[in-house]
Amino acid sequence: MEPSQTPHGSQTTNQEDNQPLGLGGVRCSTPQSQYEQVTAQGNTKLASGYQQFAFGLQQSQQSPFGAQKNKSRGPILNLGAARATHGAYKSSRKLPRTVAPAAEETSSSPPVVDVEEPAQSSDSQENLPSIATIAENVVYPPPHNPCSKPDDNRECNYQKIATLSGHKKSISVVKFSPCGGYLATASADRSIKLWSMKDLTCERTIHGHQLGINDISWNSSSLYIASASDDLTVRIFSVSSGHCWRIMKGHTHYVFSCAFNPQTSLVVSGGYDETVRLWNVITGKCVRLIPAHTDPVTCVAFNHDGSYVASSSYEGCIRVWDVSNGHCLKTLKDLEHDAVSFVEFTPNGKFILSSHMNSKIKMWNVSKEKPVKYYSGHQNSKYCIFAGIALSHGRRVISGSEDGKIFVWDLQTKRVMQVMEEHTKPVLATDAHPILNMMASGGIEPDNTVRIWYSDK
Repeated sequence: MEPSQTPHGSQTTNQEDNQPLGLGGVRCSTPQSQYEQVTAQGNTKLASGYQQFAFGLQQSQQSPFGAQKNKSRGPILNLGAARATHGAYKSSRKLPRTVAPAAEETSSSPPVVDVEEPAQSSDSQENLPSIATIAENVVYPPPHNPCSKPDDNRECNYQKIATLSGHKKSISVVKFSPCGGYLATASADRSIKLWSMKDLTCERTIHGHQLGINDISWNSSSLYIASASDDLTVRIFSVSSGHCWRIMKGHTHYVFSCAFNPQTSLVVSGGYDETVRLWNVITGKCVRLIPAHTDPVTCVAFNHDGSYVASSSYEGCIRVWDVSNGHCLKTLKDLEHDAVSFVEFTPNGKFILSSHMNSKIKMWNVSKEKPVKYYSGHQNSKYCIFAGIALSHGRRVISGSEDGKIFVWDLQTKRVMQVMEEHTKPVLATDAHPILNMMASGGIEPDNTVRIWYSDK
């Protein structure tokens, strides 16, 4: 890859129970009471209408996440990623709990959720041979065509095949590249590591953020990575050189999530300042600011064609936004109103998978604005845990758990297919390989390792 390439072509440019602080970053370890203190200090709405509260780095270091004394550790400064140090957010507003939670629809035959990708173009099909070439030296079975019809009755037998060490603090996020050739891991230690899937070695460690990293996102060409950090910035890094290609500033509190648009030169970000922002990667400018929620934004995600953005928040709802004008198209919420920590569109854009801090994962029908599937068994009440859909060898839902396990569910039947136990601390980060029947998972401090899992079923 030429250093002059942009994320979107060849355009040239010059440029851990109730454990206190210290686990590594905001995403991974703050107790609820401390989080309420931050809300009291930071989340302010002025009487003259909506205005972002000013929470600079100096004030941030004076908060429960800044220069607070810990008898065993001394001053705690620059803890790292918000995702790695913050537990369950409790809103100052008391949500109604007197109404029984909405019951899942039942019938003689459970509803079938079609999450298949839209028909791929010939260009996408032509790219598959090059992806197979990437994996040809790997000792695992050959890549599976993600467009083939999966067998819903198949089992899975994920086994750990590797442990990747190197990060010094909690693993906040793991993401396979769209081409399948690399795994990117980010941590509260402020670094991003790029691992080759040919030999599972670290090819590059990327530095640049001043505080811990909460989320990362690959662009569609696997040439660039966007990252969201506690240092209030979104940054774009070149995979080939590791250089920071763009720094985008504007958020006034921790940036918790980011995502590349699959079709255009846009990146979306969401943060503790309760806003969703759209950035033009070429110019580095914020092209749209959306006052999206009344509590911190925990996740943002584009649909398959980049026309819609879904955002989630501790306030307990999911909103779908029109990228072209910033209008809210849908608000998804049920009577449970538990904090939503993760959202993701299914490949066809008809459903949204969401993770909730009441130990439930839900599949929402976007047009009907209601959940149609519930997945449970894992533990999730303190941290913002990633979930995901694995389609390479069957329709499956995957997620980490606060007891250090990784759960795999059948997407349609909601049956727990497998539970993997290797990590010694909560697992916040999981991701499924886009082609191989492989997964990655990351543990928080003091685990600090990434496990690679493979199934031949």
